[in-house]
Amino acid sequence: MATGIYQMLRTLDATPKKRQPGNRVAVLAEGLSQPLCAIRANVDAMARLLERDVPDLDEIRAALVDLAHDTERACDLLRAAQRAEPGARTPRA
Repeated sequence: MATGIYQMLRTLDATPKKRQPGNRVAVLAEGLSQPLCAIRANVDAMARLLERDVPDLDEIRAALVDLAHDTERACDLLRAAQRAEPGARTPRA
């Protein structure tokens, strides 16, 4: 997924008319929307699971694994966007 965003940002840079900050923000927002919404859904699900008299720890563990995966996807997108920015330095993880 991050590679796709990186390629979209590079394509925008290749076209002078499209090389506007708003276009880059729109591409990044589109890419981040899915993992961020998934993170929120997992947080909400874990909150509901924890409200049960006997929480299902296996379900909570599975939601935490999903959270870690979705968070890493969002971070990958941000790193790809930063690499695509001319002159940007890549932060250390």
